[in-house]
Amino acid sequence: MMKPMMNKILIFLFLVFPLFLFSEELTKNYETSYFEEILLKNADQNEKTVLLKIYYKNKKKSHYLLIKKISPELKDTALKTIASIQEKILQKEEERKKEEEALLIEKQKEEEAKKKEEEEKKKEAFQETILEKLDLLRYAETKKSKQEALDFIIENIEAVSHYFMKELLDPDNEDNFLANIFSLFKYSEKPMDPDQLLQSAEIQKQKTFYLSYLISWLYQKKKEETVIFVSSLIDSENLNENNTAMLLIQKNKWQDFKDPLLSRLKSSKTLTLTETILETLRFLKLEEKDLSFLISYFKNSDKGIRNTTIRLFSSYPETEKKLIKLFDLSTEFFLKDALIRTIGEFETDTTTAFLLENLNDTYYQNAILLAFQKKEKISSITLNRIVYFFHEYDENPIYIHLFSLIFSQLDEKDKTVLLDLFSNKIQTSEDKDTITAFCQALLRNNEMITEKTKAALQHLSVRPDWIIQKLILQIFDLGKEN
Repeated sequence: MMKPMMNKILIFLFLVFPLFLFSEELTKNYETSYFEEILLKNADQNEKTVLLKIYYKNKKKSHYLLIKKISPELKDTALKTIASIQEKILQKEEERKKEEEALLIEKQKEEEAKKKEEEEKKKEAFQETILEKLDLLRYAETKKSKQEALDFIIENIEAVSHYFMKELLDPDNEDNFLANIFSLFKYSEKPMDPDQLLQSAEIQKQKTFYLSYLISWLYQKKKEETVIFVSSLIDSENLNENNTAMLLIQKNKWQDFKDPLLSRLKSSKTLTLTETILETLRFLKLEEKDLSFLISYFKNSDKGIRNTTIRLFSSYPETEKKLIKLFDLSTEFFLKDALIRTIGEFETDTTTAFLLENLNDTYYQNAILLAFQKKEKISSITLNRIVYFFHEYDENPIYIHLFSLIFSQLDEKDKTVLLDLFSNKIQTSEDKDTITAFCQALLRNNEMITEKTKAALQHLSVRPDWIIQKLILQIFDLGKEN
């Protein structure tokens, strides 16, 4: 780098220095090579004539020497001639430099153009790879291929993210693919445009899995517009869009949609939509006026709707008294059955008393037995109430049935109390139907088959018929296993 620069400096000095010298007086002698290759070569015919008049070639010294006698006029002409030649030399040098610079600039432009072309080719190749990986993520049939595509996209997330919005706006893309793209989009530094994503939601409104991610995000960014969009899904006549809205509300427990849901429930013409709306309302907080309206769905002829209403009201124990009153006043079977199963979900003394009072009604026995069976623990107070009703209703077998269902939910002390009652009644009862009911209860819950109850079966107060004998044999067989 330094050597070419030094050469240029030396050439410049070599060319310019004589000009300064001759500006004083013509006493300079020139080497042959300089005189011939520089001065004469750059001089025109007149200038050559002048130079050759005042210089002669000395072959021994290899120089051109200045003649000794020179007139003032010739001297002046010689100075001007040499100055003119030197000026032309400098001009040519400047022109040469400019040409070199122009060539250098042209070469740099060519190199830059070539580099840009190579970069464009690389960019095009990379873009093709991106599209291939997106297609692989979209259509891959194996887990390995899909993971390969995901790894590439994650590694090049910023470059690939430019394609994400286009994919999210494509109505032909599948649900899972859209959900994957949106999940990846969130991890990119490229900001997501809420307006474009609202447009995507409108296009993809039947893609439930994708919307479950997208709408939750949009709700935080553009709540008002998102509420309008979800409300449009609720009001839609398309059941798939209805279900999408319901799943979103259930997942996020968005209270904003309580009134739109109640309004849609009133206008619903299908059992499926009605049941889905009731199920969704379970996830929201309802007021007393809302519950008063929803009570009417207890008497719906569709079992699914009644069951959903039961699940809904089971979260509102404060409605217990109203439901009990409605039960007492009603004569509709579906309504009473649904009400009693709902009341059975509550954990209060009022509930226990109500259930036991109605246990004798064969229409509702199964619902009441199930209500007791579902309770995690039966307290001593509840057990004493059941024993009281057992005696109050002449040892009705339905209470014996209930004893067997709740036995496992008692603490050890109450289990002993109940086993003593069983042993005593088995041994002293003279009613074969009662003894049969006790035997069936023991078979229903073999945890109650103990040495005490087996001893009672061996000392009955009446002669057992063949049915009781068969039951006793089964009990003793189970007792061996215990």
